[in-house]
Amino acid sequence: MAGRYSAAVAVVIVFGLVVLAGEASLYTVGNAAGWDISADLPSWAAGKLFYTGDVLLFTYSQYHSVNIVDKNGYDTCNASNAFQRSTGGNTSVALATAGEKYFICGVLSHCLGGMKLHLHVSKKVTAAAAPSPAPELSPVVPSSLPTPASVNNGADFPQDNGSSKSLRICNLLTSLALLVCVIF
Repeated sequence: MAGRYSAAVAVVIVFGLVVLAGEASLYTVGNAAGWDISADLPSWAAGKLFYTGDVLLFTYSQYHSVNIVDKNGYDTCNASNAFQRSTGGNTSVALATAGEKYFICGVLSHCLGGMKLHLHVSKKVTAAAAPSPAPELSPVVPSSLPTPASVNNGADFPQDNGSSKSLRICNLLTSLALLVCVIF
């Protein structure tokens, strides 16, 4: 019973984090083949759009490594000046900045055999970064019409002050928490 509860809580937490993260995508590099010499990495990347905030998951064996390099390192399969090197078998790389990104396997023959990846990362445009519309002019209301307070019997209606997304997320997480409580 405790195992089911822990698993359900973990699912709720992970789901909540994905919702809070917004629209970021998680990509498993090479799909089922993973980060391996057998993967067709250029075809895997073709047609995909990568944005800041997205995460790449490299899954690979002990015979490989993931090296983040510059264009010269990518072109020459030289990992000696890598910005980052990972050998753990599962490496997550968050695409934090826009621009060209280059990844190679540190084993020269693997890199020369095609185990390298070049991506273009675009900056994600969020609703907060979009220009706001011009303010609307308030219409003149004749004094003979009822005021809003008299129409709704004095009840206040919530105003959309930009927090509606946060409110939806809180409502979603509350619903998920209630679902977990009902299950147990």
